[in-house]
Amino acid sequence: MSKDIVIVNNVYKSYPKYKRFGPGTCLGQAHWILATIFRMRKEGVVEALKGVSFRVKRKEIFAIVGPNGAGKTTLVKCIGALLLPDKGYIEVDGVNVVEEPLKAKKRMNLVGSGYWGGFDWSLSLEENLQLFALLYGYDFKEAKRRAKEVLDIVGLSHKAKDNPTKLSSGERQRLALAKGFIADVPLYLIDEPTVGLDPVFAKQIRDYIKTEMKKRGITVIFTTHFMHEAEYLADRIAIIKDGKIIALGTADELKAKFTRGKVVEIKAYNVYEDALNKIKSIEDIIHIDVFHRSYGAETLLRILTRNPLETLNNVLDILLMYSSTILYANISEPTLEDVYRAIVGEEYG
Repeated sequence: MSKDIVIVNNVYKSYPKYKRFGPGTCLGQAHWILATIFRMRKEGVVEALKGVSFRVKRKEIFAIVGPNGAGKTTLVKCIGALLLPDKGYIEVDGVNVVEEPLKAKKRMNLVGSGYWGGFDWSLSLEENLQLFALLYGYDFKEAKRRAKEVLDIVGLSHKAKDNPTKLSSGERQRLALAKGFIADVPLYLIDEPTVGLDPVFAKQIRDYIKTEMKKRGITVIFTTHFMHEAEYLADRIAIIKDGKIIALGTADELKAKFTRGKVVEIKAYNVYEDALNKIKSIEDIIHIDVFHRSYGAETLLRILTRNPLETLNNVLDILLMYSSTILYANISEPTLEDVYRAIVGEEYG
């Protein structure tokens, strides 16, 4: 048995890009629907993945992070055999995904809080989940136990007898996660596991992935926009931008490789554009983030720099020169989010 459960080698995937004519070009809802469906013009190709390669070890938790449109979801769908790549090789648990997609799908499960669908609205939550468990091959007794277990995981056990129509949008997302967690497979592909969840249940889902799934020897590949989530959960992290893996390693490895500096954090009142432009011209600064509560009021500066003491002194001098009021200043180690912003730039989020 190979130590790598997932092998992705030189994978490419592209889509035709179409221009759709909207309601401004026609009259009425029916015309808009027809325009959307039929009046499309091809406008080139979107290259979603461009030569992506990496391996994931068995029992590893592996994060894929990147800005919107970077290719995260396309990559996960290609690994999950929902999309076939135009070129390249993908293997899951010894099975060639391109040549044997149905066989590969039996070795993994795609989970997403936004993957709402497939539920029978005439059945209760626990009945729906028992049905899915039976479809996955559990006997009836084990299906009941597993349905109860996953409802506890997502915090919906108190609504087990309700049907899905009575759930809020956030609760429906949690139910979709519960459905995904039922399967007993060696690989889970989880697309943005905590998006749209409140902080309490988001932490509960993260803890389940980090402890219970790890304990069961399950490999997890997940996408996220939250750097603290990637740092907390993942053994290794891949950063994808414009369809390419631009960085890969542990959180500590990425920090050591891409920052080589410290973070100067300054909060001040009345920080205006002239002062910011002068600060941005300081030579040792690698990356700077500016967070305004409102212009002319409170501003937070997070500055990744090679020379923290000199940068701190220079920034304070500039702010005082422009009559800003300093609230506090601090020097700290960079976080994974600082690394991400330095690599990806202003496309964060």
